Amino acid sequence: MLTGGQTVGKRYRLIEKLGSGGMGSVWLAEHLAMGTRVALKIIAPEWKAHPIALARFRREARAAAEIRSPHVVQILDYDVDDAVGPFMTMEVLQGEDLGTRLHREGVIPPSELALIGLQVGKALSRAHAAGVVHRDLKPENVFLSADEDGGLLVKLLDFGVAKVRPGDANDDFRTAAGVLVGTLSRMSPEQVQGRMVDHRSDLWALGLIAFQCLVGHPAVDDTLPPGQIMLQIAMRALPVPSHFNPSVPDGFDEWFEKSTQVDPNRRFQDAREATRTLAEVCAGAPAATAGPAARRAVLELVPSLASDLAGHRATRRQQRSASCDDDLYYVLQGSIPTGPVTGAELRHAVETGRVSIDTLVWPESVASWCPAREALVERAVEETPDDATNAGGVSRGVVGS
Repeated sequence: MLTGGQTVGKRYRLIEKLGSGGMGSVWLAEHLAMGTRVALKIIAPEWKAHPIALARFRREARAAAEIRSPHVVQILDYDVDDAVGPFMTMEVLQGEDLGTRLHREGVIPPSELALIGLQVGKALSRAHAAGVVHRDLKPENVFLSADEDGGLLVKLLDFGVAKVRPGDANDDFRTAAGVLVGTLSRMSPEQVQGRMVDHRSDLWALGLIAFQCLVGHPAVDDTLPPGQIMLQIAMRALPVPSHFNPSVPDGFDEWFEKSTQVDPNRRFQDAREATRTLAEVCAGAPAATAGPAARRAVLELVPSLASDLAGHRATRRQQRSASCDDDLYYVLQGSIPTGPVTGAELRHAVETGRVSIDTLVWPESVASWCPAREALVERAVEETPDDATNAGGVSRGVVGS
């Protein structure tokens, strides 16, 4: 029985219990020599002699340690204590998991879901590049924290059933009786059918997370008998999001359908593609003007988005004629950048009321945000011949001032 004040591994003193699950418990602890606080995940007593459970516990530590990403919980140490068994040392996280947030608030605003999704996409991209497939992606394993500036920081947790190498012959979690291999209602068709699993199973689970965030309840009813759950997943008898919440963003039904195709080859093929597309869908949803923290988060994301879309920009340049509309802009809709768009497209969006004159835009050639009003006034001045006398009229026609 673990108690506060107990020493583990001869170097950690337990302070208080933070939580528990099927495999063990998590404790806040202090490093005796350094005085720093860490989180210890300690295997449950009933599992410390079970070879499959021990393999799963070791796999969690190994999988998370192999992924170098600020969006994956950091594993600092792994050891075995003679009295309590295996334990791993992790960074201490402040915040709450997405499951807790959903239980309290019901739904997540589209603009925030986009930020969460983009960061989960970064974590999954690193994991998949390292040969790690999570296999148990769900809201409870998506932790919402804050960075040093107060912006949203998302971290993935619990790699206990991860495949450290796709095609691993020692995939003991597929057939072992009595050991949970993940959450049945979150599994992909290939998981429930016992077929080979790769990174695209995580993308299926990502689709289910997004559905729950915007609709307010899981896409797969986990209260059904296991056989019915498996049939619903294998046949893709999943609900249409807008049938349950008509206010989901335009395009989300199509995004969800592609994310949850039974055939993995018909899904999104990588996490960046899936989450970037989700962000674009969410950007079209009505949202309040982004606050400072959201803007800081977007500023960090824009360079990577710009890099990802470099090929798209080159194509757009070839398609457009050489004119004053050659400039490209990112447009901040809510808290998510969308684009790139040409100057003509931006001007048309303002004139038709689809974009406010106060919406923040990011000129491709300048590393800063500015209001659409300011960007378009500057464009109008540049476009007006030196002998023209109606520059003010152009400005008023563009920005309505």
